[in-house]
Amino acid sequence: MRLGYPEFTFVEDLVCNPRSVLLSRSHPLPDGTRVRLRLPQAADRAGLVALHDRVGAPLDDVRMTRILRFDPRACVSVCATVLSGLTEVLVAYGHVDRDGTSSLVVADEAAAPGVSSLVRAALAERTESRHVA
Repeated sequence: MRLGYPEFTFVEDLVCNPRSVLLSRSHPLPDGTRVRLRLPQAADRAGLVALHDRVGAPLDDVRMTRILRFDPRACVSVCATVLSGLTEVLVAYGHVDRDGTSSLVVADEAAAPGVSSLVRAALAERTESRHVA
């Protein structure tokens, strides 16, 4: 039995690689910004309102409820955040139906250039992973 730190595997040069977009991990964007992908949470309400205000697409209460209360059997939703000082700022949100009929990505490219591509890759990977026979 080995005591001490566990061994880590480091992977380099994976910028927006659609085969390695994992949730709850941070991913580098082309400019070096680190983005964390995760599922939407109830605590994201203020961040989602701020994101939609920054991109000029105000969010109403009905849409907010749909974003935060989604059925994972019917759709895939992903949030992208960056650290700004000591706080986490929501910079993108993406949603796609499992059958691929409807999708939406709202991203603040000024705050995190390239984040929309990362969110699209994550959505595509999560949707494809459910089509395994």
